Amino acid sequence: MSTSARENLLALQNFLGLNQESSERILGSSILISIEIEFQTLTDFLKNILERTFEKVHTSPEVGITYSCEILVDPANKVTRGPYIFIGQNEENALVISKILPARKLPLDIHPFLHFLISCYASGLVFKTVVGRLPFLSQDEITIEVDKLVKIDLNTRIDIGLTHLAGAGAIGNSFLLALSTFSVTGELKVVDPDYVSDGNLNRCLFFTSQDIDQRKADVLVAKAQHLFDSLKLTPIPQELAKITDKSDGSWLVKLVVGVDSRRARRNLQMEIPREVFDASTTGISEVVIHHHKRPLSGACLGCIYVKEKQEEAHEAHVAEVLGVTIEHVKQQFINEEAASLIAKRYSLEKNELIGIPYDTLFKQLCGEGKLKNAEDRQVLAPLAFVSALAGAYLALMLVEKHISGEAYNYWKFSPWGDINYRLRQSIPTNSDCEFCNNPSFVKVASKLWG
Repeated sequence: MSTSARENLLALQNFLGLNQESSERILGSSILISIEIEFQTLTDFLKNILERTFEKVHTSPEVGITYSCEILVDPANKVTRGPYIFIGQNEENALVISKILPARKLPLDIHPFLHFLISCYASGLVFKTVVGRLPFLSQDEITIEVDKLVKIDLNTRIDIGLTHLAGAGAIGNSFLLALSTFSVTGELKVVDPDYVSDGNLNRCLFFTSQDIDQRKADVLVAKAQHLFDSLKLTPIPQELAKITDKSDGSWLVKLVVGVDSRRARRNLQMEIPREVFDASTTGISEVVIHHHKRPLSGACLGCIYVKEKQEEAHEAHVAEVLGVTIEHVKQQFINEEAASLIAKRYSLEKNELIGIPYDTLFKQLCGEGKLKNAEDRQVLAPLAFVSALAGAYLALMLVEKHISGEAYNYWKFSPWGDINYRLRQSIPTNSDCEFCNNPSFVKVASKLWG
């Protein structure tokens, strides 16, 4: 069994409480996408996301296969006895993903970004249909009220100047795929020191097995660049803090955050970016997006991802299992000393460990079954469509803030139901924030950005 398949199994077992047999049955399901050629973009997005979870995803029926779910835009095209997921419209500006037939057919002229967003929600509803029941609140019909979600012209051309993307993993992959549906100019530097592993293939929409052991930043840029006419992508395969071509103290003007730990986000805040666009997931149940810009009038990354006791327990657990100290783990990336300790314990090559994030190695060893009874929910990867949805909203927020400057700085919502716009908030600074409560950091930030 591949590491990515095992990670999906662990996600189902830990997040949904399923046994191994039930999890294997679900992931082994066959899904049929019966969507006409006029919606090829939607079909491509759906297939890319769904095949990261399910073993067999087909765009045309094959003899002898029993399909667990069929996805349709036009009910006249159905070829199975169901169950079905329909994509359409109930009224103008209200796109619908539902188990029952919508009132209207999906329009042909909707923006490609909406195709990507639909594919994320539809993949979730397909998953729910195959599972049968989820241990948290979910809906059998999801409505995207376009006029409430989108307050801008999606065809507007925007210039993002020089922007850095920290993290070329699952959220970084889906962010770039979603961003490619917009008209964007400028330069985006993709920053990530990590390598592609088998365990990335169940969520990262650009990566394939041929990319394993190559730098994530290099692969992502190479595969995504052709999707952009006027946005230059530049790979930087190292930590953001170690970038050498910083022109001056005010170099980090725009930062897009797709890293996968709370500590990593707090560390990015210490680089004192002027403007931050951030997305994260809480298991498979929530997506969080956050934005701030200096001069600061609300929460920063340190405020949103303030240190928790659960996080400290997780770091202690990782340190114990890997055979290193907690101080090692707090450094985020494996140094030479820690690599020697880990290599000796697990018979690994020391030089191949240096520079890898601790959570990445921990998750990889869990996925390979090398860490007995060491699974930790904090490093379990969510399902592909949850990360894809986070990346989609991250791209929309980047475009939206450049055009309209919507006032909210925090939004937490479920991938399993209608979009709750009332949960958009303006969160103030946190009294426990390591950054905002440090006078030295605040003074430097004020000097840099006013």
